[in-house]
Amino acid sequence: GDLGSLSDDAWDDHDDQGVEEVDDTEARLGDALDALTNKSAKSREAALAGLLKLLSNNVVIDFVAGRKDTFSCYLERCIKKGAAGEQIAAIQVLRVLLCQLGFGDDALSIIGQLSPLLTTMMQDSTKSPLVRAKCAEVISLGSFIMHELTDRIHVMNSLERLLGWSDRVHSAASVCEPLTSEVMTCWGLLATLLPASHMLAKSTRLLTQLHAYLSSDALTVRMAAGDLIALVYEQVRTVEETFNAGDDDDLCASLRQLATDCNKHRSKRDRKVQRSTFRDVLHAIEDGDVPTETINLSCGRDALCLNSFARIRQYASFKDILGSGVKAHLEGNEFLRDVFELGAVLLEPDPSAQVSRHDKHYHNAATSKVRTQARSRQRDKRVFLV
Repeated sequence: GDLGSLSDDAWDDHDDQGVEEVDDTEARLGDALDALTNKSAKSREAALAGLLKLLSNNVVIDFVAGRKDTFSCYLERCIKKGAAGEQIAAIQVLRVLLCQLGFGDDALSIIGQLSPLLTTMMQDSTKSPLVRAKCAEVISLGSFIMHELTDRIHVMNSLERLLGWSDRVHSAASVCEPLTSEVMTCWGLLATLLPASHMLAKSTRLLTQLHAYLSSDALTVRMAAGDLIALVYEQVRTVEETFNAGDDDDLCASLRQLATDCNKHRSKRDRKVQRSTFRDVLHAIEDGDVPTETINLSCGRDALCLNSFARIRQYASFKDILGSGVKAHLEGNEFLRDVFELGAVLLEPDPSAQVSRHDKHYHNAATSKVRTQARSRQRDKRVFLV
């Protein structure tokens, strides 16, 4: 099984099993990588699905770094020559690959090799909206990893052009899903690293654009716009504490309407999700409140605190890339720990320093006995008092 499927007891009971699991995972990764050269498109898609699962659930940075050129070459071939399904699968693997490699020359070389192809595909209106959205995700992730302001602004401008943003108000009717909402979240990920002064300079135009999206028929677009509105306010208020946009009253009225929406033509689930999202956005603008969440890691020895809209956006983006494997990467992937300022990877606790199961049971039993005796005495006192 995968590394992530081992129970805590399995680590304690089998000293060598961890090494065996790593070897098994790497062997399966090698087989799946080799299968990307198969002539059968169905076989290649199955291999890509296998790679995605293994790379998402396991931190295997050394394995990936040692084969980065092979990965890059094979994935490029799938993206260039495959049908839409294979292209999307290859791009999803590429995203996880970049998360494994993180900051450093290995990731930068892959970004440099594949960016021109992905940019061309992203801008090609004949491609499916989902393929174009996935290209935008990899390009924005690559820019996030490069951590270079000039490149980030260039990519954000490309995303804005893709959305049709300009000085005029964008029409919500011209939305193309899933491209619009995905590109907006990509823009939001890069915006989390944008200096607040840059955000302030374009805030009025941005908020006017985003306000227009709140009337979209697509829930995903309305929610993406709401998240970005909260992010813009949060960033700008770090340099201008009392910032308010020109149409604050109109904007808040729109947000309030979405936060209390009872439209019967929307599904009950959609209404619930929308109301929750826009209540948070409205509270953020009016009161400066931020929804907070703590994610426990490493069996409670570590934790990630999501206490800003920027952090929430970053976490949502990486969770979208890594799925259920995000926790394993937050615990063992130096790149993600660096992004979320979690510090160095924590070492596994020494099994020899842990209390044995027998000793723990004996201690619990003794504690329980003392507690029972104490309660009995209290009951006796109450009976006596009566």
